[in-house]
Amino acid sequence: MRGSRSSVAAIALALVAAACLPRPAAAACIGPNASWAYQGETVVITREVSGNDGCHFQFRSGGAGIFESSAIVTKPAHGVFGKTTVYDFAYLPKAGYVGADTATAKICGTWYGSKGCSTLQFQFTVR
Repeated sequence: MRGSRSSVAAIALALVAAACLPRPAAAACIGPNASWAYQGETVVITREVSGNDGCHFQFRSGGAGIFESSAIVTKPAHGVFGKTTVYDFAYLPKAGYVGADTATAKICGTWYGSKGCSTLQFQFTVR
């Protein structure tokens, strides 16, 4: 629970300040940046994608947090979502697709000796 932040179960797994940065070349990938999450919580990342341009997401651990693994949990129905490095992900909609799409990933690690995972739910609106 958030109210007991000092407990092991709620210690934060950092998806730090620069957590979700669209690649500068992907100007057609627009949305707010995610900053961090508590272990066991879900971070919702929304993006508007123009045409057949894609999005690139870079995640970095920081402070006392150390990322140890990442995985794709669910793939999008109308595009491709994959890992470009261990903690970087990319989305590309199918040619000609317009509408909503989603994908889910998780990043696991250690924060002050406590292990846990955070879920990243990506919600795309392809225009």
